[in-house]
Amino acid sequence: MSERLKQIGRRKLMQEYAFVKTDLEYKRTVLEENQSQFLEKAYEMIGEERLESEEAHQNAEKIRSEKEKFDWSQYEKIVHERAKKLYREISKRTHPDRDSEGIYSETFSRAALAYDECRIFELYEICDQLGIVYEIGDEEEKLMKDEILKAKEQVKVVESSFAYMWSVYENEKARDLIVRQFVRATRGKL
Repeated sequence: MSERLKQIGRRKLMQEYAFVKTDLEYKRTVLEENQSQFLEKAYEMIGEERLESEEAHQNAEKIRSEKEKFDWSQYEKIVHERAKKLYREISKRTHPDRDSEGIYSETFSRAALAYDECRIFELYEICDQLGIVYEIGDEEEKLMKDEILKAKEQVKVVESSFAYMWSVYENEKARDLIVRQFVRATRGKL
């Protein structure tokens, strides 16, 4: 495979990663914003007391799978060095000492957190935003494909939740049917 095709393939992979990550964030937000109202309808239907907003939030957190953090132990030393290099390049442009107007303060903070939490792919995204040229190694490419698959699985989990399905329908009959299915599925567990 030519170097040009490799570069295009890796750019495509970065875009897919960014899309899946954004799709997951969007769907989790839809779920979180509608969870309380959905549970309220479910409790109405079974005649129980209305949930307090704090309890509804806790239930939403149970459904929402926690974002996995990268662990440097799964990377080879070269990947860690590449992340360090990316962070240094980002810092050259965004560090508060060089950004007197504070235009990049949020980007700098985001990059520092991504580096501290070992999120190399977020560093790649920041580089893209800043126009910093970089290479994605074979190790990262494989890990990125794995992360895309994990994120797609998380999207499926969110999409299959009753509260998410309820929130995307505007038809009240369809919404009532989803609440009834939820009540039947959780009878005695609520």
